[in-house]
Amino acid sequence: MRQFGIGRLGAAIVARARHFAAFAIALTVGALAAIPGGLVFNGDVTDLLRVNTPGYRDLERMEKDFHPFSTDEVIVVESDGFGDPAAFDALAELVAELQLTTGVEAAVSIFSLPIHGSTVPYLASPDANALAPGERLGALLEGQFLAADLLSKDLTTTLVVLAIAQEGDALRTGLGAEGRQEIEETAARFAPTLSVSFAGMKEIHRTIEEGLRRDQRLLAITSTLLCVLLSLLIFRSWRGALVCAVPPITGAIWFFGFAAITGIAIDPVTAIIPTLIIVVGFADSVHLYFTYLRVRPQSRDVSEAARRTMVETGPACFLTSLTTAVSCLGVGAAGSAALNAFAIGGFFGLILQFSAALLCFPLLLVALERGAHSMRTPEGGAFALVARGAESLLGFGRAVLILSAGAFLVLVYAHTQLPVGFQLSEHLRSDGDLARLQQRISAKGLGSAYVFLIVPDTDGVKGLSPADVQVFERIGAALFAERFGESGGVPFLNAEQLDRLASEDPALLKRFVAADGLRYLVPIPIDPTLPSEDIERECAKIVERVQAAGLPGTFEIVGIPLLSAREVPDMIKDLQLGFLVALVLVVLIIVFATGSPRLGLLSLIPNLIPILGVEAVLFLASEPLTMTAAVSLTIAFGIAVDNSIHLLSRYQQPSSAPPDSRLRQTVGEIAAPIAATTTLLVVGLSVTQVSTLPAVAVFGQLVSAALVLAMASSLFLLPAFIEPRHRRDKEP
Repeated sequence: MRQFGIGRLGAAIVARARHFAAFAIALTVGALAAIPGGLVFNGDVTDLLRVNTPGYRDLERMEKDFHPFSTDEVIVVESDGFGDPAAFDALAELVAELQLTTGVEAAVSIFSLPIHGSTVPYLASPDANALAPGERLGALLEGQFLAADLLSKDLTTTLVVLAIAQEGDALRTGLGAEGRQEIEETAARFAPTLSVSFAGMKEIHRTIEEGLRRDQRLLAITSTLLCVLLSLLIFRSWRGALVCAVPPITGAIWFFGFAAITGIAIDPVTAIIPTLIIVVGFADSVHLYFTYLRVRPQSRDVSEAARRTMVETGPACFLTSLTTAVSCLGVGAAGSAALNAFAIGGFFGLILQFSAALLCFPLLLVALERGAHSMRTPEGGAFALVARGAESLLGFGRAVLILSAGAFLVLVYAHTQLPVGFQLSEHLRSDGDLARLQQRISAKGLGSAYVFLIVPDTDGVKGLSPADVQVFERIGAALFAERFGESGGVPFLNAEQLDRLASEDPALLKRFVAADGLRYLVPIPIDPTLPSEDIERECAKIVERVQAAGLPGTFEIVGIPLLSAREVPDMIKDLQLGFLVALVLVVLIIVFATGSPRLGLLSLIPNLIPILGVEAVLFLASEPLTMTAAVSLTIAFGIAVDNSIHLLSRYQQPSSAPPDSRLRQTVGEIAAPIAATTTLLVVGLSVTQVSTLPAVAVFGQLVSAALVLAMASSLFLLPAFIEPRHRRDKEP
């Protein structure tokens, strides 16, 4: 296998240990200094959707022409019943105070709505004030169909939508920390009469961001401690544990510094990079330390053993980092800004991780291993069982090849049948406060997110004409038949109502009229946590009902929930294409490194079987391939190839063993390091199961499953693919 100059670099680092140690310390200090003021967290999952596609351009145009709905805040107010005078009065006072919150331009609530025949908000009218609160709210629900989007039928839950004042032309200004604190303090004053909570897309983003911050503290520290403990258990040496721990920790620090300097945010996708760096870094260090323990007794001193270690295993570690980094680049094929950031961050993060291993590992050996202490290569126990099992299959190469080919074809079939899908709830814990709130809202018939039907002006004249009003009547009858029947009147704001409300300051409902006055929006509530296919189905029904009503003109539906449902499956397909590109690049890298096209191609099926095996499990469990799963399996492929690279690297190294036993010796020597690093990777990734973000936990599950299958494939299947070539090499 090619050396790529790794051996020479290792020798230079050992020879000038003090200089390189000072350089490593300076880099680490610089990275630590950059982190506090530069590292950014971003929980906005809609950044995944910022792709230059027609759907996203339609959404941008709608928010520019009408109102930036994606910046709205949704406040959920719950009580035992707003028919109670005390609860009703408290709600009215709360809404009044919400309108005065810093950064809030307007508050849309049940107190904003008129009913048929009136141009003033109904709940403030003399007629309403003559009724008891429960009767007032009932009359509102009967007289204004929009009220059912804001108030539950049992009068226990209502929504208040806060329009946020925008700064500049970007139209992405959200509620600031000061405004949120004011709302929380206001809500506390009305407890326990009212329960006030944030909901909707903005709160989902904040919840994810808080989870990201918690995870980076918890996962990085916990995975490091677990890997250190496992290294202690494997090597029975604190020196070995320390030598294996420092390089990945250093690599993670360098990545955080790189992210802070370059502006790469820690978001729901890039959040997995630090844990990935740590566990992959530990795996490289364990491979290097296994080699060191094997060559140390044959070396004059620690320095020579360190140089031999970097010559024998350093190139393989470089290749494993490179193939995983290339797999990260494959994630960028989907084209979104967030996935591009992951591709760049993952690629450079893994290069930094290898650089940390290359720099720190020989320095630590020189510093810590000079003293005399007992050393042994941990080959007994479970590792010995794995090695014996792999060696025993060498005599059944033909049978293993046939079974592998059959299994591969079955798995390819499962891959072609696996559907793709997306659900926002994969980023929220099902037992979390926000998820339970979303479930309560949905159960009450309300929605904390909306899709919008864009209705063209019928006569092409700015403003609502009688003809336009008739169109809205027919839309109301088509989309809100139950409410329309109950209301007994116009199911949308008539021209007089719109003119009155548009003249108010702020013009609350003018947000539903385009800047050119020739298009209107009909908001339709929807649960944003529904699966993508359910959201598309609901939107298709809307279009069918409007078309069935025989309405003139062309109607569009836009909104973030619909954009997610349509774009994410296409992005997943792009990720699958990116995986194929990464696959080709990885094979080319192996071919170049080994100097053997045959070895590179022979390793293809054993390296694909683990990934296809995980997809088959998803298929059998009737689970779709989600964005998280697609990213996970792409990265898992890059890591899974590592085992094959180490086996091929060891196989190509000069050996004193007879040709007949060369492959058997390779498998026997490499089995323990592969089993140990796989165990370490799985244990390190197990910390993802305590993440507050289900997507991170799913990433850990899928990658761990792929790694276990990759270990089995590399040790039990790959030798059978190499054996025919091995037999030809032995022939005189």
